Amino acid sequence: MIRALLSAIHSNPFGRRRPTAVEIPLQIVFAFLIAGLVYDFFDAYNSLGCRDPRLTTQSGCYPWGGTEGPLDGAWNYMSKELYLKTSILSILSVLIMISAPFLTRTPWYTPIGLGMVYFFNGYAAEWVVGLF
Repeated sequence: MIRALLSAIHSNPFGRRRPTAVEIPLQIVFAFLIAGLVYDFFDAYNSLGCRDPRLTTQSGCYPWGGTEGPLDGAWNYMSKELYLKTSILSILSVLIMISAPFLTRTPWYTPIGLGMVYFFNGYAAEWVVGLF
């Protein structure tokens, strides 16, 4: 029984390469990042804006439509809908980053793929979110 289990673990039925010892801790970090992003998404989905008159205290609110202070020019805080769409795009980007070692043929392509996803999320996310 144990031999059958070990042979199944050590075989590669789909012909994909396995993550290296460097990529596995990176995938664990990305898994924690996804957990945080999913928590932030649901927290933002259920929260009110800081300018909402129904809000009794300023704690636990999100600054939707903030045009002053540190959020001046932060396009993803323009509205709640835009922030949630950006959060979904960030979650999908990190999922792609987790699956990158399985999708590339050699470990040397993984950092290139991670860099492409990172720059896409940083520079093209506003355009992609605007499509929806």
